[in-house]
Amino acid sequence: MGILMKECFARPSKKINGEGGISGRPIELYVEDTESKPPVGALKFRKLVESNGVSFVIDSNSSGVAIACAPIAKELKTPYFPARAPRKSPVKTGTAMCSSPART
Repeated sequence: MGILMKECFARPSKKINGEGGISGRPIELYVEDTESKPPVGALKFRKLVESNGVSFVIDSNSSGVAIACAPIAKELKTPYFPARAPRKSPVKTGTAMCSSPART
């Protein structure tokens, strides 16, 4: 996750937490560097879920990382929102897969 993407999540998290969180619970933001490498992304995904106990994962801009993480998301039954994934992904996961990032 690059610096800009990290800030896109850190700023709203800080604002929400400053207003009492969600249902009184603060947002905890965990950031890992996938190095845009599918094997590294897969290891970091598993770490976030199994070691940190995250509720969901918003992932890398790398479509290779997205493809590597999708089966792990399915296995661990973890909602997964890659920032970018190929339009025709060979992976069907049952979790959310974006065909392209939202633009405003």
